[in-house]
Amino acid sequence: MNRSIRALFAVLALASVLHAGPARAQQEVCVRNELELTLALGNLPVSTNVPLVIKLAQGTYDLRLTAFAGRLSGDRPLSLQGGYNSTCTTRSEDPASTTLTASDLTFVFHVDTDGDIELDRLRLVDINQVIFTPESLFSGDYALRISRVLFDRIRTLRIPGNEEIQIESSVFWRGGWPTSSDCAVHIQDGSSGNTERITLRHNTFVGNQGGPAFCVGSANGSHDWTLNLTNNIFRDNGPLDIRLRKPGSHTSIPATIRHNIYANLSSNPPLSAPPVATLDVDPAFVDASVGNFRLQPTSLAINSGRTDMTFLTLRD
Repeated sequence: MNRSIRALFAVLALASVLHAGPARAQQEVCVRNELELTLALGNLPVSTNVPLVIKLAQGTYDLRLTAFAGRLSGDRPLSLQGGYNSTCTTRSEDPASTTLTASDLTFVFHVDTDGDIELDRLRLVDINQVIFTPESLFSGDYALRISRVLFDRIRTLRIPGNEEIQIESSVFWRGGWPTSSDCAVHIQDGSSGNTERITLRHNTFVGNQGGPAFCVGSANGSHDWTLNLTNNIFRDNGPLDIRLRKPGSHTSIPATIRHNIYANLSSNPPLSAPPVATLDVDPAFVDASVGNFRLQPTSLAINSGRTDMTFLTLRD
């Protein structure tokens, strides 16, 4: 990955230590290679409410060399955090410094657990499908949180139904993947868990050809979800940027859509309120053809979003 895309985001030594935090303990594991990652992930099936925090040192991890063969199941919260040095004592802000890859366009990376799932400062590249299921059985208020993650040459990210989904400051770019009719990101309100709250802020969806860039909805589930879509950029996707669906007896989709750049949106049934301050303009990336999604100084996307939108202000 070139440096420009990195600039977009201004065990053997299984030192499994329980740190008593202000809220609850968590098990932290420092990982430096595929073997240590396999050993660390072996802690996930342990039935406990103690979160498993895997701190990934900078470098590239080939998921095909881990022992879980693409699907990982567990019974506890999981946090995958990238950017650390070899001793996990300092951390880079660059999400591209830690890469999870399969180098295989048929590989499926599926994390399925009854607990929160968090990804922070990572790059996922050359994987057919990425599937995150925080709530494999409807058994609690579980959430998926993705922050500063670069999805590079991922055919589709699928998120079956779960309580809450928060995605921020991430990039979704197929980057030359063969044309696919799948949604680049598909949040499905499935029967194995019912999605309630979806929040996306400060994300970029670009170059996702063949299918819609961002989809919410499916044929099963309660369809009680609400959507907050704020300060996102959609560009050069096709045929749709945004597709929202709630089949059945619903007469509208409760969505707050503010200060985004996109060309088209399909909603069935209609939105409960019209989008606010939408722009349909070229965001003026420095050079999208080589993955440089920084904005040029003259970009109309600069200073056109909301500054009062943070996850700290969200409430049930």
